[in-house]
Amino acid sequence: MNMKTIGQAYENLQSRERLFIGVGGLFALIAVVYLTLVPFAEKRSELIEQQSKLQADLKWLHDQAAIVPRLVNSCSGRELNVGRDTDVITKLVRRAQLRLDKVNETGRGISLRVNGPDANRLMRLVHQISCEGFSVQSINISASAAPGAAVYTGAMEVQRVN
Repeated sequence: MNMKTIGQAYENLQSRERLFIGVGGLFALIAVVYLTLVPFAEKRSELIEQQSKLQADLKWLHDQAAIVPRLVNSCSGRELNVGRDTDVITKLVRRAQLRLDKVNETGRGISLRVNGPDANRLMRLVHQISCEGFSVQSINISASAAPGAAVYTGAMEVQRVN
């Protein structure tokens, strides 16, 4: 069909049929425009909502900025990460003035047994091991059962944190 036959067919219609086709065409045009613009409006409202959430997060972070300098740990910042992990553990035990009974590398990390005259030294050792980048998986500190002997034994498993 060419445009001439479509025009002739339209001219042969009655006026109410022409009106019906015109109103139908107008509704079809409105529907196309509506269906084209709705996704843009929805996306815009999503982006505005996301922007407001991000601005609220940014404001919260800005409010927390004053707290950050107070969030320091008691680790010295000096790391002994020279050599194998067992060498680092050995140096820490010596620094804490404890005696290293055994140290073994296992599939899960390092297992060690130390002893000393003071349980507080054992706890300081745990802290120093943590500061050197190890995670203490388990710890058991026990006092000697011998009368008059103040010896504490600590057994722990540690693992390097990557």
